[in-house]
Amino acid sequence: DNQSPKAEIRGVTPYMITSRPLTAVYRVQEENVLDEFHAEVKYENTKGRKQSQELLVWEDHGEMKRSVHRLREDGIYRLHIYAKDAAGYEVKQTAQVIVDQENPVIRYVDTLDQAKLKSFEWNYRKEELIQDFTGYDYEVRLDGRLYSMGERVTREGQHILEVHATDRAGNTSHAKAVFTIDHTAPEIVFEGVKEGEKYEGHLTFKIGVKDTEDILRKVQINGKEQQHVQGKARTGFSIKKAGDYEVIAEAKDQTGNVAVNQFQADKERAEEKRRRASKNTAPSKSRRNSAWYSAYWWSNLLNQFFEAV
Repeated sequence: DNQSPKAEIRGVTPYMITSRPLTAVYRVQEENVLDEFHAEVKYENTKGRKQSQELLVWEDHGEMKRSVHRLREDGIYRLHIYAKDAAGYEVKQTAQVIVDQENPVIRYVDTLDQAKLKSFEWNYRKEELIQDFTGYDYEVRLDGRLYSMGERVTREGQHILEVHATDRAGNTSHAKAVFTIDHTAPEIVFEGVKEGEKYEGHLTFKIGVKDTEDILRKVQINGKEQQHVQGKARTGFSIKKAGDYEVIAEAKDQTGNVAVNQFQADKERAEEKRRRASKNTAPSKSRRNSAWYSAYWWSNLLNQFFEAV
């Protein structure tokens, strides 16, 4: 016997990565006397747990021995087969196979979907953004063009972020998010009142935001914060007492932009109104002097008439 036995592992190739379960077939063949043979599988799962298994069941086909092992679970398989004949010739073969049936996991994109931001900037490392048991290739696109990590985007409006990943086993993943950049402060609107105006009687006015998605944070009238304002898009106020008033309103949008607006108004007192009205109806000094002179002239004329009689 001058030939060594044959030992092989079929159904796999060394260092292959697959996304499907495999069947490994171990074969040992010796034309004379086979002295010793065995096969072993060392398995490491995706969490790093290791275990070994020796194949004990073999089919006997005369000169050829055969055993089958199914690779079903994701992980790393290290396959070994060894044979030795009676003449002392030895042979062995090994193979490493990775089974990865899971798609790459893309992180953080879902938290960005429908978000409102003042600006956008991503600084995630590759291993933070994508997780997979094997290696992978990936790309990040913003509004259809490749995005470079660390790039700051401030252009207002709607944006689309997409991440594609393909692992070594051919599994693919795709994640998409639509978000809005907005760094414009909300617009506060005053209704029924104007800056610096004077008002008589019962003063009623409203304060609100132009965009209904924005909200009021607080309203102060002469330094006193008004109740039941926060979170509303529009609310009304009534002032009965006369005096000078300063109204300050603060609003916030969903992005976090804040706006402050204010106005001053004067609500007149009733007595001031009557006093002003009486001044407008009283005769002027020139008119009063003219009336006195007319009465004096008629008095003199009557006196002269009676003396003549």
